Amino acid sequence: MATDLVCGMKVDPQTASSRSHYRGETYYFCSPVCKGLFDRQPEKYLAATAPGEAGTSASEPAPVTACGGKIEDPEKYPSAIFRGERVYFCTAACLAAFQSDPERFMAGEIEHPV
Repeated sequence: MATDLVCGMKVDPQTASSRSHYRGETYYFCSPVCKGLFDRQPEKYLAATAPGEAGTSASEPAPVTACGGKIEDPEKYPSAIFRGERVYFCTAACLAAFQSDPERFMAGEIEHPV
């Protein structure tokens, strides 16, 4: 198993939703949302990776919302379980969009509510 460097979710490389190639390494992601965040700032996410351990987190990552926002206090955010993992949402509207079709939302196919 690999670790999504953006959200910390464990990802099976064989069934990963998304992947990126960067500096000769392949990184696996739980969703296109996490892949997009990594692709925009790979060094930011690699900085939290221990040397020689590409694809695994050096420490327990801070929780992030489904749209990639870092959160300080998870108890203050709406959440749901997706593929056995807790996913946090920035607003109740974001959670409602997820609940309408979780697979499409996490694949980035449903517009993030404003």
